[in-house]
Amino acid sequence: MRILCLLAVLTLGACAAQPSSGGVAAADEPTLKLADAAMAGGAPEVALNVANAVLREHPEDVAALVEEGAALAALGRDDQAALGFQRALGLQPASREARIGLGRLELRSDPAEAATLFDEVLRNRPNDVTALIDHGIAEDLQGRHQVAEDSYRAALAAQPDNMAAEVDLALSLAIAGHARRAVGMLQPLAAANGANGGANRRVADDLAVALAISGQTHAASEILAPELSDNQIAAAIAAYRELQPTP
Repeated sequence: MRILCLLAVLTLGACAAQPSSGGVAAADEPTLKLADAAMAGGAPEVALNVANAVLREHPEDVAALVEEGAALAALGRDDQAALGFQRALGLQPASREARIGLGRLELRSDPAEAATLFDEVLRNRPNDVTALIDHGIAEDLQGRHQVAEDSYRAALAAQPDNMAAEVDLALSLAIAGHARRAVGMLQPLAAANGANGGANRRVADDLAVALAISGQTHAASEILAPELSDNQIAAAIAAYRELQPTP
């Protein structure tokens, strides 16, 4: 249960979209761009339909297989998504997008295997920000917080304004025993971005996590109050407190 809560918190912080399919043949590019737009707009069913339409005409289109896998993963159909990513890798072993997609599926069940998949991407693309952040999440899930923090810092070195890396670095510090430092990192981010809707709301929620871990449960509850009932707030605070490091 602690791992599931930690995964939810870190992926909340990352706010990362599925990797773009990329590398599409010119004739199919507009169609898969529509699928990308559907995923970005929170409509994975539409993206899946588009990807399936491309695959009916081009069953070995790697970009379409990746798009299909991303849509299936968003719909919670993880086993089918994994098959799509594996098929894409069979056709194109160097596919960065398929490897990242498969790694994200492994985070819940086998974070060590997920870390290996992200490492394989980083071997050829050491400054790949998405792979660095996802690698950090995989390491955090294994309790290897220093390694995770190194990954987030490498992502920030490559892209200093990447909020996902900054937020996940703060959360990693919080669960490693440096919650007050994490609060200090997250407060200006939350203030700069506001607390209403979308990514802005997620930063506020991440601040609530760090506050709860640091023992500032009243402040955490105030942040969560606009979106949760009293019972839900109590359950969330209890779950976040479970993320405190064991002495």
